[in-house]
Amino acid sequence: MSIEIILGGIGTALGIANFFYWAWWAKRDKVAVAIHESWANFVPKGDEETGPGGKLIILNNHFLHIYVSCTLVLTSGEKEIEVRGVEIKLDKVTCEKLKRYFRLPNGNGFPLHKYAPDPRNGELEAVLQPKKSVDFTEDRLFECTDKFKEEYEKLGSGSSPQFIEPLLEQLGHKYQICWTRYDGKVLCWKFPQTWWRNLGKRL
Repeated sequence: MSIEIILGGIGTALGIANFFYWAWWAKRDKVAVAIHESWANFVPKGDEETGPGGKLIILNNHFLHIYVSCTLVLTSGEKEIEVRGVEIKLDKVTCEKLKRYFRLPNGNGFPLHKYAPDPRNGELEAVLQPKKSVDFTEDRLFECTDKFKEEYEKLGSGSSPQFIEPLLEQLGHKYQICWTRYDGKVLCWKFPQTWWRNLGKRL
């Protein structure tokens, strides 16, 4: 058997393998994550906030307010897939510093709910259909600690808590959106300060 025939056979085999690989790649599930909005800010005692059912409530303490909104889109795939849950994971280092001042969750994260006009009807799970988006959102208040009250009182009434402002800015930039798909696998999407690098990143 000549070398030309051997090389031709290898080339044909590689071509067939390449064809099947790209055929599989085109059909596999691909999900894009887009960030609508995310921020963290301080809310002083006595301010009004929107509570369950859209009712205004007057806060009886100082709080850290975190809001996150994102969208999952099934950009490729021939059938719908199940999303078992979506979670935001806040920056660990920033959270450890902020835990001196606010009662943040132990795991440095919390689940997002599927958007509903009434927040009380939000669900953790969702089904993604091809080319259709599903919005997830969460609006959380975290009560302050005695340490925060002590530091805040030194500033005087109505003063801006500058000692936490850099931490709040970091919290709004350093986090991950993680979602659990139908087979239990957790996929995370990092949202860095240079946000444009990850726009529409596929998971």
